[in-house]
Amino acid sequence: MQATSDPGTGSFFCSNHAWLPVASALRGLVGVGRPGWSRRTVGDPLYDSRAFEACYEYLSHQLPPCRGCGCRRFQPWRDRQVAARRC
Repeated sequence: MQATSDPGTGSFFCSNHAWLPVASALRGLVGVGRPGWSRRTVGDPLYDSRAFEACYEYLSHQLPPCRGCGCRRFQPWRDRQVAARRC
């Protein structure tokens, strides 16, 4: 995610647009969307939904903020969701 940056040259930048392909690929690597989930072994941390959430939490905060794309109106909601998970 550190390879993604807002060049500042366009009229907007949407970090969600950059995040969606990463999230799709991530679902195939960790969490309940990982192939073979129904055959998982007990205690395998990669098949746990918390693994996906941990990856999401870390990676999504590496993205530059949205600029001029409309996503910013949802930022207060997202901040409340993140804060609730930390409690």
